Amino acid sequence: MAASTTTTTPALFRFSVHNTTDTTHISHTHPVPLFLCQPAESQQTSAAFKDAFIDVIALITAQHHTECMAALTSPCLACASPTTDCLKSPSSFLNLAEPVVVIAVYPVCGSKTCEYQVRGQLLRRQMRGIEAAKEDERKLYGKMGREALCWVWLGGVLRQGVSGGGVEGA
Repeated sequence: MAASTTTTTPALFRFSVHNTTDTTHISHTHPVPLFLCQPAESQQTSAAFKDAFIDVIALITAQHHTECMAALTSPCLACASPTTDCLKSPSSFLNLAEPVVVIAVYPVCGSKTCEYQVRGQLLRRQMRGIEAAKEDERKLYGKMGREALCWVWLGGVLRQGVSGGGVEGA
């Protein structure tokens, strides 16, 4: 694995700096170890892989902290005090043909309590989005009802059936 850690590939790091009224995007390209972009399945769960991933993300986000802070114009999202720090929430897409990491950046006042509140707000927003997507899926597939055709394996033969119902030719 030592040889693979020295081989790198360029990855786009896109910082989305969220202010109250707008979002500023800051983009930089950095080399990342290729094994983070194309890991073997067994590597993905290893402590060494996770540590290397966190180290790379932390190093690159730290390099652009000052630039992100300069782009923040809003007060703390939790208490409205002046912004003295920022909360960074990375989403990695290093597995794509053109690797990218999107880092959402939010203003906080430096208080751990406010940081926890902002993290909670972000998590609730994300969960609402997931629930809305599930509801849309239920509405779409619910309209199909029992008439929706599906294919099932029955006795080693693929047969057409009706969802929730029987199978033709069974």
